[in-house]
Amino acid sequence: MPVTKPKNQVSKWERALEKYFLWLALGLSVFIIILGVWFLWRPVYNEWQGGVDLNKERNELQVARTRFEVLKKLFTDWESLKARPVGRDLPLILPSEAEVPNLLVQLEAIARDTGFKLQGIAVSEASGKGASRKGETGATVIEGARPIKITLSLDGATYPKVKTLLKALDQAWRLIQVDSFTIGRDSALSLELTAYYFP
Repeated sequence: MPVTKPKNQVSKWERALEKYFLWLALGLSVFIIILGVWFLWRPVYNEWQGGVDLNKERNELQVARTRFEVLKKLFTDWESLKARPVGRDLPLILPSEAEVPNLLVQLEAIARDTGFKLQGIAVSEASGKGASRKGETGATVIEGARPIKITLSLDGATYPKVKTLLKALDQAWRLIQVDSFTIGRDSALSLELTAYYFP
């Protein structure tokens, strides 16, 4: 006759399972979390870390700071230059002699480059020792600068060419002031100029 196990009798494995179920469930959960981190989150982290180069970002930040310091210094220098009195640096800019031949060569080259035909030049050293310059505070006399008066007679004047000529005179390396100009009906242009030197 077979032996039957009582209904209320529990096997040794079932008792062990009941006793350690909580620990087994906790261990299994930790194992699943570790697997998830390793196979899912780690590739994302590696991709993010490879996409952001911290050294490169630091270098770019340092370059930006250096540029800012250079611009700040340039702005400070510019403010100090604006505060300097008018004419203080003229001895460094103006020639120490009249240098009329060089001036004539430059004026002839400007006329030729802007499409004019030079008809004549008259040069005379003006009387007086001051050059007047109009600024925001009115006329200012630059003591010591001597003026040279020049009259240019040119042919082939048109409105665009006159504009180009005036711009070229404004950008010339020698300080040249345009006093007046007259355009005739026959496309003749007469220019009254003043150049300066600092003896």
